[in-house]
Amino acid sequence: MKLTALHDKQELDEGKKALALAGLGAAALSALGISGSHRDIESKQAEIQRKLAAPTSHPPAPKGVLKSPYHLTRPEPPTPQQEPIELVPDNLRMNDLSVNDYAKFTAYWEDDRDKSEYFAFNDVVKRKNRTILVRTIGFGYNLDRPGANAGLIAIGIKNTDIPKIRDGEMSITRDQAVTLLGSDIEDAIRRARHDIPNFLEHPDDVKLILVDMTYQLYTVTKLPKFTSYIIKRNYKKAADELEDSLWYKQSKRRAKHHVDKLREITK
Repeated sequence: MKLTALHDKQELDEGKKALALAGLGAAALSALGISGSHRDIESKQAEIQRKLAAPTSHPPAPKGVLKSPYHLTRPEPPTPQQEPIELVPDNLRMNDLSVNDYAKFTAYWEDDRDKSEYFAFNDVVKRKNRTILVRTIGFGYNLDRPGANAGLIAIGIKNTDIPKIRDGEMSITRDQAVTLLGSDIEDAIRRARHDIPNFLEHPDDVKLILVDMTYQLYTVTKLPKFTSYIIKRNYKKAADELEDSLWYKQSKRRAKHHVDKLREITK
């Protein structure tokens, strides 16, 4: 037990004792060998009562933490009549998509649970012949990639605290996680526009899917036939290529939505 926690426990134990003794008379206190006036005990009692009534609070965020410019909201939870796959919010389907729109779309598939803090964990990634573990945090921020430490420093993490973040001994706040996501989404948009020359000519749903896949895969050109069909705006053939890919087997619910949506656009 940490010293601070031990100190708090001892203080609360003393407070409970004070609360129990507060109702005894002076004679009874004297008989128990306890000195001090009722005023002293009542003062202690009031102090402990305030501590017991105070809500549990988290330590303040470290200095230098940036306020995230991206504001994510969790989509409405599924009802018994609906499958989660159908719950991509309608407000994400707009003519002019912003970085925030792309970020909310990807956050949905990254299992956004409105946590107040995020710890690093191992994400299982399957390759054709092997399975690897990738250390991630927040909305899938890859801690193993080159430049990952610079991203952590940019959100206010001290260089000396980075090993603690990686080892899961220290968390980041939701605001920090959202900022990391927003930065990666901006990069994914740039790469998607580079990989798909006619990116801006596609429907919003297709653009959301392309940026989300780029966020996952780094580049959709890892699926060359899919990329070719997207450029040709043959979404049905593109969906067929996705369904036959290793990515589809790994991404499951997310991949099924993307494939179904691409086929829907051709109707």
